[in-house]
Amino acid sequence: MALDDRVVPQGTGFFRRMVRANYHTYIMLGILLGVMMLPIAYMIVIAITPQDLLFKQIIPVRTTYQNLLKVFSTEELVLPFRNSVGISTFTAFFTILLAAPAAYGMSRYRVGLSGTMIVLLLFTQVIPVEILVLSYFPFLRSVGLIDTWAGLVFLDTTLTVPFCTLILKSMFDGVPEDIEQAARIDGCNSLECFFRITLPLSWGGILAAFIFAFLMAWQEFLYGLTFSASLAARPITVALNLLIGHYTISWEVLMAASFLSAFPLLVVFGLFQGVFIRGMVAGGVK
Repeated sequence: MALDDRVVPQGTGFFRRMVRANYHTYIMLGILLGVMMLPIAYMIVIAITPQDLLFKQIIPVRTTYQNLLKVFSTEELVLPFRNSVGISTFTAFFTILLAAPAAYGMSRYRVGLSGTMIVLLLFTQVIPVEILVLSYFPFLRSVGLIDTWAGLVFLDTTLTVPFCTLILKSMFDGVPEDIEQAARIDGCNSLECFFRITLPLSWGGILAAFIFAFLMAWQEFLYGLTFSASLAARPITVALNLLIGHYTISWEVLMAASFLSAFPLLVVFGLFQGVFIRGMVAGGVK
């Protein structure tokens, strides 16, 4: 008991000294956090402000949730929200389906062109999407994938696979090959080693890549604007853009829809932020 009495105050004192020594860091982080949260807070305020009180007061004297309910009752917003959920989910699924085997092959079967392949994957990330749109349009029109989920899933997957492949390669590099060698001695082939050993040990990186692909597909705008012409495939990002009229803008509905469209991203990242961050950096240290 005496030992506990001595240890706890020492730990508490060390924590207090650390806080006092770094108070300026916490103040700076608090200021930066406040600056970044200010637009989001103002968006929420506008979303719950009645139309007759818009932009008259920073904090309205009364609030309403009719703007949020209007979003759920508007087909032009509900269907795009459903489309974004489906397109993002399928994109993340196919991204992992393609990126995981490619990353495993690059990690375990090193050839003379491995460095070149990594450079090419990085190069795909710097190509402007506007150039890719011009290239994809005749192809998608010829195969009948314009204004379809399949077409947008295909396009979004081309954006997410290269970077997710690099994420998973770093993760697979961190898995000791000795474990696979022991499994090969017991009779496992390369495919069984991949599914039974490497993937279970890399689930954090797999989940991080899945979340990254989902977020990228959810916030994609240009492909959705170019290749969706109706509510059948229009994503929520394009639907929000269409709320901006030539002469009038229903700001309260636009802000309510924007908040609801960002809410799933906040929930997904809030629930899995620990796994996401660990998965993103785990492959960097072996």
